[in-house]
Amino acid sequence: MFLLGGQNISVENNPSCEWFQEPPCGPPFSSASESFNDVWSSKDGVNWTQLTGDAPWEGRAGLSAAVFKGEIYVMGGSYVDDPAIGGSGERVVLNDVWKSRDGKHWEKVRTTPRGPRGPALPSS
Repeated sequence: MFLLGGQNISVENNPSCEWFQEPPCGPPFSSASESFNDVWSSKDGVNWTQLTGDAPWEGRAGLSAAVFKGEIYVMGGSYVDDPAIGGSGERVVLNDVWKSRDGKHWEKVRTTPRGPRGPALPSS
């Protein structure tokens, strides 16, 4: 079995907001996210081997994956360019397709001509 990509979201103290400031400076906490482009494999679900920590596709969550004719395909997904780490706060929806025979070496198959699938979801 394979584990591909994903995203960590954490809640951090808002560095520009101290609890004693008047007037309130905004939310005391903010979220930070990190999207991954790593690939892991396991034969038993207990012991895992990292095949790559840096696949050529962008880190992403919500991706689709399938195995077809002995190749692993990664399709779409998204990531949030989180404002807490300098981004715009917009969800970026991806429309690319990648394949690999071994989980280590990846080849871009295409960017889908119809554009990203589904609407961009608002970030919270």
